Amino acid sequence: MKRHLLIALSFLMLCAACHRDDEDLQPATEKNPPCQVMVVFALGQLGDRGYADNVMEGVSLLSSQSNGNEKDNDQIDVRFITSSEERILQWAKHTESPFVEDTCSRRLLVLTEPYMAYEYHEALSCLRPTDEVLLLKVNDDDVKAAAEKLGLGERLHGLNISAAYSTRRYCRYIEKIIRDAKELEGKILTTDPIIYYRLYDSTYVAYRDSVFETLKEKLDASTRINLASVSDEFGAGVYTPGFEHTVIESAYLFGSFQKFFYEERGNAFAIIDLGSGNVGWDYSLLYNASEGGSFHTLVIDGSPVPLPRRTYIKRFFSTALVNWCNEWVNRPVGDMPPMTTHWGEDYCQDNIPDM
Repeated sequence: MKRHLLIALSFLMLCAACHRDDEDLQPATEKNPPCQVMVVFALGQLGDRGYADNVMEGVSLLSSQSNGNEKDNDQIDVRFITSSEERILQWAKHTESPFVEDTCSRRLLVLTEPYMAYEYHEALSCLRPTDEVLLLKVNDDDVKAAAEKLGLGERLHGLNISAAYSTRRYCRYIEKIIRDAKELEGKILTTDPIIYYRLYDSTYVAYRDSVFETLKEKLDASTRINLASVSDEFGAGVYTPGFEHTVIESAYLFGSFQKFFYEERGNAFAIIDLGSGNVGWDYSLLYNASEGGSFHTLVIDGSPVPLPRRTYIKRFFSTALVNWCNEWVNRPVGDMPPMTTHWGEDYCQDNIPDM
């Protein structure tokens, strides 16, 4: 009898050990962080070596911060998609994450271009009362108008960075270049007009970087600033109206036109803000440099490129986005300010020579 009892106990102990081994082999249930951030990029703009890539750096930093945080209630699940009405609508309607179990208690939709707020209004109408929206590159009036029209109230916010300080530096730089050309080389350079190349037409996208306004304020009253755009709502920042060219091809052509304006009329200054099209302009500058072209370029939301007479202003939306989201995750729904605007060297830098 004792022998049978010993065998039975041994069998039970073996079964218990096997059961524990099975439990150890089961994958742990991964819970979704209570907060999710979804960043929407304009079609074709990632890889621009400028604004979109800078925002993407913020996405990466937020993700790495979350992965290294031991407190589950402070983690943020960070995702990004390119602009697509169907995909954004699907995200808005379905709160279950395809990556981990459970549902986010709060979500933040970050729209990197202002026009997206109205283009994806159907998706925004599907958001839960605990979900919020952050618009980049907007001002107070934009936020108020969108919040009222979309019915989001205190759940819609704006985040922006002013480039006014760097633009004032560039105005002083222009004045010195013109003065030195006349005194040292006997050459007459003109700012009539300065051509300002933008990605979107101003009737479609309101630019809130303070560049145009500062130029008008600080340059000579006789200076004309002509605005030229290469895309519209149909091209969505990738193609020209009518889809004749990509923005990269158009930017390259614009660079060739600018060389002609400089050689024939003395128009020595151009300002560009062409998103992914900036690389086309840089290709043109590279060619012009070998041909002796010497007009001056200012790139808005640009990055360093070793080309002569090419300056840039870089706004650090990466830093601004990370700081905003880290504050948002620790505050109640609707508690973040309607509008946050940064300026100064922590958020905006340039390589414009001191004058």
